[in-house]
Amino acid sequence: MIPKRLARKGLPLLAAVALLAGPLVISAQAEPSSGPAQPTVNPDHVKVLAAALQKMHDNYASFANFTPGPQDIFDYNIGNLWLKGIDGSGTTVAVIEGWDDPNVAAFIHVRDVRYGLPDPVIQTIYPSGPLPAQCPPGMVALGSYGSCDAWQGELALDVLAVHLIAPYAKIVISATPADSEITDDAASNVAPPEMMHALEYISANHIANAISISDGTGEGDLRLRDRADPRQRPRPAGRGRGGHPGDERDR
Repeated sequence: MIPKRLARKGLPLLAAVALLAGPLVISAQAEPSSGPAQPTVNPDHVKVLAAALQKMHDNYASFANFTPGPQDIFDYNIGNLWLKGIDGSGTTVAVIEGWDDPNVAAFIHVRDVRYGLPDPVIQTIYPSGPLPAQCPPGMVALGSYGSCDAWQGELALDVLAVHLIAPYAKIVISATPADSEITDDAASNVAPPEMMHALEYISANHIANAISISDGTGEGDLRLRDRADPRQRPRPAGRGRGGHPGDERDR
C-alpha cells in the first residue's frame, strides 16, 4: 500500500517547479538597457542534457513506468529550456521537509544513471537544530501521512522532481520535524509553525533562490480551503506546491 503522501496524482507540481526553474535559473546579469537577462550557456551542460533527452526519447516506452520522469520533461517542453542553457545552473532550490534521508543522494543517483543526468549537489540543513534520536510522538501518530518514514518518501520525490526539471541546480533539504501537526489548528496543519520557521531561516540567511513546500494537497483543495479558512491562502513568502505528479512506481 502506498502511503498517502506518496500517492498523489496529477501534474500541477511540475508546472509549479517549471515556473521556479525558468526565471530563477538565469545566472547572467544583463545591463539595465539590454532587455531581459539571458542565461549563460555552458556547452558541456548542453551536450550532457542533449544526450539525456535522446536517451529519454529512445527509451520512452520503458521509462513511461516512472513518474515523475521523462514524460513530464516532454509534456512541459523542458528540453527546449535545457538546450538554451536554462538548466538550473547557479540556482539553489530549498525543499521543506519534516525529516531527513541519508540515502537520498543514492536514490537520485540511480535515476541519474537511468536517464543520463548529472548528479546534483544536495545539502541538508536543520533550521531547528539536530533531529531527535526518535521520531516525535506527534509525527508517529500521523502514520502514513506524516510520520518520519512517510516524510523520507516524500523527501525523495521532492528532490527528484526538482532535479528532473533543473538538473544543475543545487538542492537544499530543510529537515524540520513538525510535531505540532497532530494537534494544531487546520491552517497550521497545512503550514506547521516549525516549517514556517524553516522558511524564515532560509530567507533570512539567503540560502536558496527558490523554496518548495509540499503540503500534501492539490490546488482544487486549496480553493475549497480558501472559502473555509482564509488563513490557509498562499502567502508571497513561499510557493505552495499542489501535490506530486505521482509516486515513482519503481521504488
